[in-house]
This record gives sequence, structure tokens and C-alpha cells, in this order.
Amino acid sequence: QEALPDYWQYQPSWLLDTGISYEIPFKNFVLQSSLKQLSVLGYKQTTKNMLHLFDLIGVNPSIIHDGIQFDKKDILENLTLFLYPDDSDEAGQRLRIFQEYFMVSNAAQLILDKAKQQGSNLYDLDSYAYIQINDTHPSLIIPELIRLLTEKYNLNFKTAISVVSRM
Repeated sequence: QEALPDYWQYQPSWLLDTGISYEIPFKNFVLQSSLKQLSVLGYKQTTKNMLHLFDLIGVNPSIIHDGIQFDKKDILENLTLFLYPDDSDEAGQRLRIFQEYFMVSNAAQLILDKAKQQGSNLYDLDSYAYIQINDTHPSLIIPELIRLLTEKYNLNFKTAISVVSRM
């Protein structure tokens, strides 16, 4: 397989730059995301939906070598370079779990921000958002929402668990 840089992501682009950015904490570093959106028509082409695309600020496509070979250990530069990178070795497995957490944390922060914008007091999140978990890695959203509610919004642990359980 051979992959080439996605020049359509750069100006001029059909992706809408939202200006929204989140900090994603890892044990020894913090990464900064950038949210772009793509308008998607819905039912009978009357409903406008937005597909949210989170990317790493500072992704470096020049680290791609032959085909899709790249340094899987350089997470700070390549986290979002390829979706579902080869995880047949330890470096790929580590990159994959970092990537999954990056995406889940961004989604969780966006859900909380949108709910608050619509009037949520965070105790009533289930009135603003439901979460369907349809795979293994999206289940990371459960502890991530609890972490955000306790660390960022100072809800106590039992309350955060109750809120997330209802979602």
C-alpha cells in the first residue's frame, strides 16, 4: 500500500475549521487538537449534520517513508497521521491506544461543551446527550467523562458515575 499526503486538508479546503481546540493529557505530555467539520446531508437531504474530525495540531506528514512506513514511536508528531495504524508490534499497539484515547477525549470534551452551551448544569447530561458504545475503544468514553466531570468540573466521584451511567 502506498499513501500520499492529503493535500485536500490544506487551503483551500472543504473542511470547516471550527477554531475549537482541546488539550488532551497523557502521562508525560499534553497534545493539542484541532476540530474541523464536514457538512453531511441527512434524511431526505433536509437535515444538516456535522461530521467532527479531530486532528493533532502539528502533525508532520514529512515523517512518512516508503508507502505507509513511519516512526510509530514519535507519538507527538504522528498520532493522527494514519487512522488505525499497523499494531502488529508494541510500538503500533501503543500508538493505537494513544490514538483511541485522543479521539475519545476530544469527543467527550465536545459533548460536555455542547451540553453546557445548550443549558446543561452537567448533572442533567442525559437530557442533552446519549452515548452509544458500539466497539471496544469507544468504551474509553466512560472513564474519560468521569475524569472530566471530577477533575475539570469538580463533581464528586459517585455523582460523576451516576451522571455518566444515565447517559
